[in-house]
Amino acid sequence: MLQTDNRFFQFMSRLGDLVMLNLIFIVSCIPIITIGAAISALHTMIDKMSRGHESYIIRGYLQYLKDNFKNSTLMWLAYLFVDILLLVGGIYLAKNGSTNGSLYIPYIFVIMIFLFSFLYSFALQAIFINTAGQILKNSLLTALRHLPYTLLLGVISYLPPCISFLLPDFLPVTLTYWLLIGFSFSAWLCGFIYRKIFAYYKK
Repeated sequence: MLQTDNRFFQFMSRLGDLVMLNLIFIVSCIPIITIGAAISALHTMIDKMSRGHESYIIRGYLQYLKDNFKNSTLMWLAYLFVDILLLVGGIYLAKNGSTNGSLYIPYIFVIMIFLFSFLYSFALQAIFINTAGQILKNSLLTALRHLPYTLLLGVISYLPPCISFLLPDFLPVTLTYWLLIGFSFSAWLCGFIYRKIFAYYKK
């Protein structure tokens, strides 16, 4: 029981790494503009951890945050711009949708494309070297090509925040979960799927 290679100690060590990674991720997201680079750094660290190549969590994360900053920030700003357009479109539909219901179909389609692309873009940035524009293009192509995996990634990434939002009575519990491990744990689960998909493109 006291051996350091015991599964219990390995589990606790990994849990501690995920908690530390989650905390530094949240802190690095506070400036808002850095969220894209933070997500890429998170995926990079998760990939390194899964391969047993992780260095010190904080030092490694900060280095990856710096390495991914330019491309990830450009993509993040692009997503913010589209998000604003979708918000404006949603407000317009809320006011005029009853008179022109056909507008809901293209609006929902654009939202799905947005969400699918977002699932892959920063993970691709974490693993592959390319321009921001090419990564955005590849994120959508990858999402459509591996649609079953994309849907599974969507469940892992989007369902827990939705549940947390829909259960305000459990806010202390859900908030504690997200503050301690929620983001890194979701990235860790998604990492298994990303590795399977990306291995196809590394051949």
